[in-house]
Amino acid sequence: MKKLVRIILLSSYLMFHSCYSYKTVNNEKHDLELNQNYKVVTTNEITLKGKLISISNDTLTLTKKRKNTSVTFLNVKSIKKRKFSYLKTIGLPITIITISFAIVLESVSDLDIGPKRKPSSL
Repeated sequence: MKKLVRIILLSSYLMFHSCYSYKTVNNEKHDLELNQNYKVVTTNEITLKGKLISISNDTLTLTKKRKNTSVTFLNVKSIKKRKFSYLKTIGLPITIITISFAIVLESVSDLDIGPKRKPSSL
């Protein structure tokens, strides 16, 4: 039963896992592209996610859900660009199928199928 609970928890975690990952880019203006999604971590450890809509001399502006947020480059600790991950996208369905197969095998192995044999005495 504990195995089944662990498998269900693992599969639910994987089902809600994103198909994207973030790759760190340099904190320089020429490395950033407009209309791309970024995750910006400030020096105050505040994480901002959104689409980059403008870059000026000392600030960058992100938008998320029609709300704009500006951050100065001096307050930026790291910038990561969102990247589509084929491994996560393909791995998720394969993992779900494997876990489902493991659940079925575990439930079938607990059943007593066939006639019971008497232990032979020597």
